[in-house]
Amino acid sequence: VGPTMEPAELVRVLDILDPDFESGRVTLITRYGAGKIAEFLPAHVRAVQETRHKPVWCCDPCHGNTTTAPTGHKTRSFDAIISEITASITIHRELGSRLSGVHLELTGEHVTECTGGSQELSHSDLPSNYQTFCDPRLNYEQSLDIAFKIARVYECEREGGSP
Repeated sequence: VGPTMEPAELVRVLDILDPDFESGRVTLITRYGAGKIAEFLPAHVRAVQETRHKPVWCCDPCHGNTTTAPTGHKTRSFDAIISEITASITIHRELGSRLSGVHLELTGEHVTECTGGSQELSHSDLPSNYQTFCDPRLNYEQSLDIAFKIARVYECEREGGSP
Protein backbone atom coordinates (compact mmCIF):
# COMPACT_ATOMS: atom_id res chain seq x y z
CA VAL A 1 0.00 0.00 0.00
CA GLY A 2 1.52 3.29 -1.05
CA PRO A 3 0.80 6.88 -1.98
CA THR A 4 -0.70 6.01 -5.37
CA MET A 5 -3.40 3.74 -3.91
CA GLU A 6 -6.76 5.37 -3.33
CA PRO A 7 -8.49 4.40 -0.06
CA ALA A 8 -11.49 3.01 -1.98
CA GLU A 9 -9.15 0.80 -4.02
CA LEU A 10 -7.64 -0.56 -0.80
CA VAL A 11 -11.10 -1.49 0.46
CA ARG A 12 -11.93 -3.21 -2.87
CA VAL A 13 -8.73 -5.26 -2.62
CA LEU A 14 -9.55 -6.26 0.96
CA ASP A 15 -13.07 -7.24 -0.08
CA ILE A 16 -11.58 -9.60 -2.69
CA LEU A 17 -8.81 -11.04 -0.51
CA ASP A 18 -10.84 -11.33 2.69
CA PRO A 19 -14.56 -11.64 1.88
CA ASP A 20 -15.25 -13.31 5.24
CA PHE A 21 -13.59 -10.56 7.32
CA GLU A 22 -11.16 -12.97 8.99
CA SER A 23 -8.99 -11.07 11.48
CA GLY A 24 -5.32 -11.11 10.43
CA ARG A 25 -5.95 -12.88 7.12
CA VAL A 26 -4.37 -10.03 5.16
CA THR A 27 -1.15 -8.21 5.95
CA LEU A 28 -1.01 -4.69 4.56
CA ILE A 29 2.58 -3.62 3.96
CA THR A 30 2.76 0.14 3.69
CA ARG A 31 5.57 1.88 1.82
CA TYR A 32 5.07 5.61 1.45
CA GLY A 33 8.41 7.28 2.11
CA ALA A 34 9.09 9.53 5.09
CA GLY A 35 7.88 12.60 3.22
CA LYS A 36 4.51 11.14 2.24
CA ILE A 37 3.35 8.93 5.10
CA ALA A 38 1.54 11.68 7.04
CA GLU A 39 -0.40 12.61 3.92
CA PHE A 40 -1.56 9.13 2.88
CA LEU A 41 -1.51 6.61 5.76
CA PRO A 42 -4.32 8.22 7.79
CA ALA A 43 -6.81 7.96 4.91
CA HIS A 44 -5.88 4.32 4.34
CA VAL A 45 -6.28 3.45 8.02
CA ARG A 46 -9.62 5.27 8.25
CA ALA A 47 -10.92 3.58 5.09
CA VAL A 48 -10.12 0.16 6.55
CA GLN A 49 -11.61 1.09 9.93
CA GLU A 50 -14.91 1.90 8.22
CA THR A 51 -15.15 -1.75 7.12
CA ARG A 52 -15.23 -5.01 9.05
CA HIS A 53 -11.71 -5.91 7.84
CA LYS A 54 -9.02 -6.46 10.49
CA PRO A 55 -5.72 -6.61 8.61
CA VAL A 56 -2.25 -6.76 10.10
CA TRP A 57 -0.48 -3.45 9.42
CA CYS A 58 3.23 -3.64 8.57
CA CYS A 59 5.51 -0.72 7.69
CA ASP A 60 8.18 -1.08 4.99
CA PRO A 61 10.24 2.06 5.56
CA CYS A 62 13.00 1.10 3.15
CA HIS A 63 11.50 1.00 -0.33
CA GLY A 64 9.87 4.43 -0.21
CA ASN A 65 13.10 6.03 0.98
CA THR A 66 15.54 4.91 -1.71
CA THR A 67 17.61 7.62 -3.35
CA THR A 68 20.71 7.94 -5.50
CA ALA A 69 23.76 9.36 -3.73
CA PRO A 70 26.11 11.84 -5.41
CA THR A 71 28.50 8.88 -5.78
CA GLY A 72 25.91 7.21 -8.05
CA HIS A 73 25.10 4.49 -5.49
CA LYS A 74 21.51 3.56 -4.73
CA THR A 75 21.11 4.22 -1.00
CA ARG A 76 18.74 4.85 1.87
CA SER A 77 18.90 7.31 4.74
CA PHE A 78 18.78 5.88 8.25
CA ASP A 79 17.01 9.04 9.42
CA ALA A 80 14.30 8.73 6.74
CA ILE A 81 13.74 5.07 7.68
CA ILE A 82 13.37 5.96 11.37
CA SER A 83 11.13 8.89 10.49
CA GLU A 84 8.74 6.67 8.53
CA ILE A 85 8.63 4.03 11.27
CA THR A 86 7.92 6.51 14.06
CA ALA A 87 5.34 8.35 11.96
CA SER A 88 3.60 5.06 11.24
CA ILE A 89 3.50 4.11 14.92
CA THR A 90 2.18 7.55 15.86
CA ILE A 91 -0.48 7.70 13.14
CA HIS A 92 -1.77 4.23 14.00
CA ARG A 93 -1.89 5.09 17.70
CA GLU A 94 -3.70 8.39 17.08
CA LEU A 95 -6.31 6.60 14.95
CA GLY A 96 -6.87 3.75 17.41
CA SER A 97 -5.04 1.29 15.17
CA ARG A 98 -1.79 -0.60 15.75
CA LEU A 99 1.33 -1.08 13.69
CA SER A 100 2.09 -4.79 14.06
CA GLY A 101 5.27 -5.19 12.07
CA VAL A 102 8.23 -3.58 10.34
CA HIS A 103 9.94 -4.94 7.24
CA LEU A 104 13.61 -4.01 6.86
CA GLU A 105 16.21 -4.75 4.21
CA LEU A 106 19.23 -5.72 6.30
CA THR A 107 22.29 -7.90 6.56
CA GLY A 108 24.53 -9.02 9.40
CA GLU A 109 27.53 -7.90 7.39
CA HIS A 110 29.47 -4.65 7.74
CA VAL A 111 28.27 -3.19 4.45
CA THR A 112 28.15 0.51 3.62
CA GLU A 113 24.94 0.74 1.60
CA CYS A 114 22.75 3.05 3.76
CA THR A 115 23.80 6.37 5.23
CA GLY A 116 23.48 7.44 8.87
CA GLY A 117 23.02 5.49 12.06
CA SER A 118 25.40 5.44 15.01
CA GLN A 119 28.33 4.90 12.63
CA GLU A 120 27.35 8.16 10.92
CA LEU A 121 27.98 6.76 7.45
CA SER A 122 27.94 9.43 4.76
CA HIS A 123 27.62 9.31 1.00
CA SER A 124 31.41 9.30 0.72
CA ASP A 125 31.52 6.08 2.82
CA LEU A 126 29.26 4.14 0.45
CA PRO A 127 31.98 2.89 -1.96
CA SER A 128 34.11 1.42 0.87
CA ASN A 129 31.99 -1.75 1.23
CA TYR A 130 29.00 -1.47 -1.10
CA GLN A 131 28.11 -5.10 -1.94
CA THR A 132 24.45 -5.22 -2.96
CA PHE A 133 23.42 -6.22 -6.47
CA CYS A 134 19.89 -5.00 -5.88
CA ASP A 135 18.59 -2.94 -2.95
CA PRO A 136 20.74 -1.19 -0.34
CA ARG A 137 20.64 -2.89 3.05
CA LEU A 138 21.10 -1.68 6.58
CA ASN A 139 24.24 -3.14 8.12
CA TYR A 140 24.28 -5.01 11.42
CA GLU A 141 24.88 -1.89 13.54
CA GLN A 142 22.24 0.20 11.76
CA SER A 143 19.77 -2.67 12.17
CA LEU A 144 20.37 -2.77 15.91
CA ASP A 145 20.09 1.02 16.08
CA ILE A 146 16.63 0.78 14.52
CA ALA A 147 15.54 -2.05 16.80
CA PHE A 148 16.51 -0.02 19.87
CA LYS A 149 14.84 3.13 18.53
CA ILE A 150 11.58 1.20 17.93
CA ALA A 151 11.80 -0.24 21.44
CA ARG A 152 12.34 3.27 22.82
CA VAL A 153 9.24 4.59 21.00
CA TYR A 154 7.07 1.87 22.55
CA GLU A 155 8.72 2.31 25.96
CA CYS A 156 7.95 6.04 25.89
CA GLU A 157 4.40 5.27 24.76
CA ARG A 158 3.92 2.95 27.76
CA GLU A 159 5.30 5.60 30.10
CA GLY A 160 3.05 8.29 28.60
CA GLY A 161 5.86 10.34 27.09
CA SER A 162 7.18 10.99 23.63
CA PRO A 163 10.36 9.50 22.13
